Parts: sequence; structure tokens; C-alpha cells
Amino acid sequence: MKRITAIVLAAVLATGILTLAAAGCGGGGSGDAKGPEAAAQAFVDATMDADADAVYELLSAPSQKKVEDKESLVEGIDYIKGLKVGKATMKDGKAYVETKMEIREVDQDLTFNIVVVEENGVWKISLPDTEDEMDKAAEKMSEGLMEQ
Repeated sequence: MKRITAIVLAAVLATGILTLAAAGCGGGGSGDAKGPEAAAQAFVDATMDADADAVYELLSAPSQKKVEDKESLVEGIDYIKGLKVGKATMKDGKAYVETKMEIREVDQDLTFNIVVVEENGVWKISLPDTEDEMDKAAEKMSEGLMEQ
């Protein structure tokens, strides 16, 4: 069973969950979030609504330049049961917003940080930094599954 869980997790991550970088439920977001937690929540809401345009607008300018296809931002959403945004901690001018992702068909949650940066007075998602945070969390989770 643990091997199957690890295989499902690997499949989920390989199908684009790492590009989601977020979670939650509710309506789409706007680019004028009042703080890092609000920006992360708006990002999660837009992601869970599969609103690729809203997700794109919440990304920092450097992150937007790396996106070739907006729809790829919401691929793999069917594998996510839910996401919860927590508190932000500041480090080196970036906010790290703890986020818990519940993955369907896997009896474990993935906890990672959505990385938010201030850009012209507006909090925006740094997709490359968030993907790095998700990679670290997924690796740690995979190691734990393999040890069981």
C-alpha cells in the first residue's frame, strides 16, 4: 500500500501539481491583495476555480515572463482535494506563506510555502520560488513514504 501511495504521489506531482503552487476554495482573485496571506489566498482561490487568467494576474512580472501557456497554471487541479493558507513569515524581503495541500487518493498532506514578493506596492506570487518550496516539500514527503 505504501508503494502505491508513493507511486500515486509521484504521478500527481509529475502531472503538473508543482506548477499549481497553491490551493484553497472560493472565488478568483485580483492583483491588489492587501498582504502576503491575502495574495496567497487569492492565488489559491483562483487556482481551485481553475481560473488561469486570474492566476496569471496574481504572478510577479518575472514569473509571468516564464509562463508559456496560462492553462498550464491550473493543470492537475483534479488531484487536489483542498488547500489551506496559513501565516506568513518574512525572510530576505520575501513572504513565505505556509500552505497545506490535501492530495486526493493519498493519505498525506503536502505542506509547503507560497512565496510572495512585493512589486510596486502589490503582493504577487513568485512562481519559481514557490515551485522550489514545493519541490523541497515533495522530496521530504517522498522520503518519508519510502521509509515507512
